[in-house]
Amino acid sequence: MAGVKPAFSEDLQSLLAAPALAPLLAGSDATAPATPTASGDDPTLTFAKSVIDAKTGGTVLPQLQGGLQLLSTELGERVSEQYESLITNVHATHALEAKLLRSNERVEALAQSVRRIRTQCAKPYARLQECVTQLERMQECGELLRQTQRALVLCKRLRESVAPPEPPGGGGANAAAAKPASDATTVKPAPSAAARTDLPKAAQALRELEELFAAVDLRGIDAIETEWTFVQQASASVRSQALVMLRAGVKEQSQAQTGTALQVFFHLGELRQTAIEAAKHVTLDVRSAVAGAFDSAIFGPDAAQRLSSGGGVLGDLGAGAKPPHGMPPNSALAGWCEMLWSKADGLAEALFTASMRLTSLQRVLAKKRDPLTQALFATIFDEQAEAPNAALVAERPPPTTVRERVFAAAEQLVPLPPKGKYPMADPSLFDCHPALKALMETVKSCAGPAGAAGERDAPGGTSGTGGTAAAAGLAPLWAPLPETLRTSLTQATGASPFVRQMISMDLPRLMAVLSGVLPKLTQQLAPAKPPAEAVAVLAPEALLDCLSGTRELFEKHLAESLQRTCVAQMRECSALAASAPSASLPAQARAGIEKRLGAAIEHELKRVAGCAPLERLVAASCAHAIGLFGAKGEGLLRLEEGETPAAQQAARLNGELLVAVQGLRADVYAQTGSGSAVSEPATALLLEGLAKLSPLITALANPATPMPDAKRGDAMQMLKQHLRRLEMDENV
Repeated sequence: MAGVKPAFSEDLQSLLAAPALAPLLAGSDATAPATPTASGDDPTLTFAKSVIDAKTGGTVLPQLQGGLQLLSTELGERVSEQYESLITNVHATHALEAKLLRSNERVEALAQSVRRIRTQCAKPYARLQECVTQLERMQECGELLRQTQRALVLCKRLRESVAPPEPPGGGGANAAAAKPASDATTVKPAPSAAARTDLPKAAQALRELEELFAAVDLRGIDAIETEWTFVQQASASVRSQALVMLRAGVKEQSQAQTGTALQVFFHLGELRQTAIEAAKHVTLDVRSAVAGAFDSAIFGPDAAQRLSSGGGVLGDLGAGAKPPHGMPPNSALAGWCEMLWSKADGLAEALFTASMRLTSLQRVLAKKRDPLTQALFATIFDEQAEAPNAALVAERPPPTTVRERVFAAAEQLVPLPPKGKYPMADPSLFDCHPALKALMETVKSCAGPAGAAGERDAPGGTSGTGGTAAAAGLAPLWAPLPETLRTSLTQATGASPFVRQMISMDLPRLMAVLSGVLPKLTQQLAPAKPPAEAVAVLAPEALLDCLSGTRELFEKHLAESLQRTCVAQMRECSALAASAPSASLPAQARAGIEKRLGAAIEHELKRVAGCAPLERLVAASCAHAIGLFGAKGEGLLRLEEGETPAAQQAARLNGELLVAVQGLRADVYAQTGSGSAVSEPATALLLEGLAKLSPLITALANPATPMPDAKRGDAMQMLKQHLRRLEMDENV
C-alpha cells in the first residue's frame, strides 16, 4: 500500500468540509493521546461540549453517521481496487517476519557462543595473564634481590679493601670487653694503615658496583641507600690515592708504584685517560722551567725600564726614559744574555727529567699485564690506533680471482695474530706438516712488512723498551710534551721583546741546548734504546716545530743579514773599481772584500752545524742570497767599449765582480766538499744556489765584456769549471 495516494469522492470531501466538523478536524492530531486529559484540551471533548451547549445534537448526529457510511464505502472501494497489492504486501510482511525470526534465532545463538567463549577462553586468558604478570614481577623481584645481594657483597668487599687493619694487640669483641667503659678515647690506626689498603681490589669492586648501579636502578632500597654514601666516599678516596700514587711513582720513576696505580685505573676502566693526564702533569715542570728561564719579570719591558732609569726608587716608580722596543741598555745587554742562556740550561734539564719520567711510564705500560686477564696495558692504546685499519679491512672487496680466493682461505685457516695480541703464540708448530708450513710462508709473504714488524715487536725481539713489545699506540703519552713546550715558549717570547729578539737571533744556540736532551736520554737508558715516540718528540725537527714563531723571526733576520752583506759587497766592488785598480790593494783587504758573502755563509753554516733542520733552513736562505748576488752582479756589469776612462773603469768593475764570484764559489765549495760536515740536503740547496750564478759567469766570460787582460783567462776557466760542475750535478 505504500506509494498509493487515495482519491476521495466529492461527497466525502463535501462532508469533511462541513462547518460542523471543521472544529473537530482542525483540532485533530494523529499524535495526540486517545484518552481525554483532565485539562479539557481534547478536540473531541471540546466538540461534544460545544454541540451539547448549542443543543444541535439532532443535526450533527445524522451528519456524522452519514460521514461514517461514506468513509466505510470509500475505504471498501479502495481496498477492493488495491486488493492484489495489499495481499502481496501482506505475504511479504509474513515472509519478512519469518526471516526476522530466524535472524533473531541466529543472533541469539551467536550471543550464546560469545558467552560460552567468554566463559571458556577469556577468563582463563585473563587468569593466565595475571599469573604471567605475577611471574614477571616475581622474577624482577628475584633479580632485584640478586643485584641487591651482589651490591651488598661488593660493598662488604670494598669495606674490607679500604678499611685500615685492626691495631695489634687484639681486636674485635675481646678488645672491646677489655677496654674500660669510662675510657672514651678512640684507638687510631697506625700511620701505615692507608698504605696497606688494597687499592686494586677496591678498584675492582668499585668498577663492578658502578656498572651494577648503572644497569639497575636500586634507589629506594634502604640497604643500598645506607651503603651509597660510603661507596661515593670510597670511590673518591680510591681515585685520589691512586692518582697521588701514580704521580709520585712517575716522579720518582718507581715502576712498582706506577704499576700498582695503573692497575687501579685499569680495574676502573680509566687507564688510557689517566695515563695521558699523568703525562700532562709531567709536562707542568717543563712549563714552569720555561716560565722561570724566560721570566718576563726579569727580562720584560718593566725590568728594562728600571735598569735604564738607574734602578732605585725612581726606577721602581718608572721614572726616566723608556727603552726602545723593550730592550735593556747596552751596558746591561751582555749580562742579560749570559743570564738568559744560563737559565736555558735549566730548561734542557727539565725537558730531560720529563722525558725520563715519560719513558718510565711507557715502560710500565708496555710491560705490565693484568694478573687475571693477562691483558697488556699498552693494548688499550693500540685499540684506538687499530680502529681505522679494522674499518679498511672490513671494506675490502670480495676475492674474484683464484689467487685471491686461495689467500682469503689461508687467512681464514691460519689468521696472522694482530700486533699486540697472542704474544706467546708459536707459529713453529706448523713446521711439522709440509702443507701447513708452506701455507704459513704464503700468508707471511702476503702480509708484507706488517708481519715482519709483528715478529720484531714480539717478546724477546729488539725494541726500544728492553725486549718488550713496542706499543705503537703510546704516542699520546708524548703528545703533551711538545705542545706544552710550544705554548710556553710562545707565551714567553710574546711577553718579553728581549727574549724574542735573543732567541730569534741566536736560535741555533737554543736548538743546541734542546737537542742535547735526546743524546743524554740515550746515554742514560743505555744499553736499551729510547722509545721511538721519545725520539720523534725530541728530534731536532720536532723541536724546531715547537719554535715555529721564533723560527720565522730567525729566517727573517738571516735573510736581512745576508741581503745586507750582498748589497755591501756590491758597493765595495763599485767603490774599489772607482778608486784604484785591484792590484794596488793589500792582499788582506782584497781577501776581506772577495769573501764577504762567502764568509757570511760560512759563519751561518758553522752556527747551525749538527742541526740538520736548521742547516736546511740556512742553506735555503744562503741559496737565495747567492741568487740575489748573481742578479745584482748582472745589474752592476758594465759593457762599455773602447779605450775611454769609462771603459777602463768598467773593466776594473767587471774584474772585481769576477774576483768576488770566484771567492764566493771557492767559499761555498769549501763548505760542500767531501770533508765538510754540512748535510747532503743542505749541500744540494747550496749547489742549486751556485747554479743561479750561470748568467753572471757566462756574461763575465763573454769576449765582448770589458775585462782586464790578466783576468780574461780566469773568467774562461771559471766558466768551464762551472759548466763541468753543473754536468756532474745533473749526472748525480
